[in-house]
Amino acid sequence: MTDRHEDEVVAHWSAEARAYPQRHRGWRRYLHLELSQRKRYALDFVLTGIRDARSLLDVGCGTGDFLRELEPYVPELWGIDPSAEMVSIARRQVPQARILHGYLDAFSDQAEVVTALGVVGLIDDLDAFFEQANRALVQNGYLLFSYIHRDSLFSYCEMGYNTLKKRFFPDRSQSRFRRYSSAHIAVALRRSGFELLKRKTFGFYSNAFKVGPLKYVYAPVEALLDVVLAWEFLRYPVGINHLVLARKVGSASSARTAHAADSTGVSAR
Repeated sequence: MTDRHEDEVVAHWSAEARAYPQRHRGWRRYLHLELSQRKRYALDFVLTGIRDARSLLDVGCGTGDFLRELEPYVPELWGIDPSAEMVSIARRQVPQARILHGYLDAFSDQAEVVTALGVVGLIDDLDAFFEQANRALVQNGYLLFSYIHRDSLFSYCEMGYNTLKKRFFPDRSQSRFRRYSSAHIAVALRRSGFELLKRKTFGFYSNAFKVGPLKYVYAPVEALLDVVLAWEFLRYPVGINHLVLARKVGSASSARTAHAADSTGVSAR
């Protein structure tokens, strides 16, 4: 991240730290259904797609909610977050985990699994992030992350909403999240030594539908869409978020060299 963007992100989540746990529990969690979906699907990926993981690092662990879900299943847990306030809460919530204050490049161990839920959209340099994740993983380790899918119905709704908000309410907070196409993510993973294994689309909403009382009306609609759109081929063109599971198949440097050689070969032809 650039220094300014980094400071803005940390300041935002530090301000959110105290209110975040209460805001996303009890009946209020139905107003933020995509977060519950993300946690549920991510846990399912860990338990069924990976199985028997002995160590896991959660990047951008926040208040430690996902680590707490993983406690019964993964013996060695790490979390890392740039917000000191979030780290303080996570250490209280998940005392068995080792919670570090900082960014992924400060992690000096290696884990069997690295998770990054809701983090990729805040990253300026996607390649650098994937390379750091590669270094933090053992060979054949797994990277599990979510991102905002650029080319979907609800993503287009969100982009339109943000454009209108910027036009008519320029003083209000604007979206900090970047959006990526699935092709961009696939190429960046391959370039950093990963093989894409599995994808799940979720999040049938736009913040345009969560303004004022409308959020109470739309919550059951979002829950219904998650049930009705049961198959991935139906979810993919509609949902705003992707959850991706990838496996480390080589070092980032060797993958970069191979990718450059392939690109050169294609250009020569």
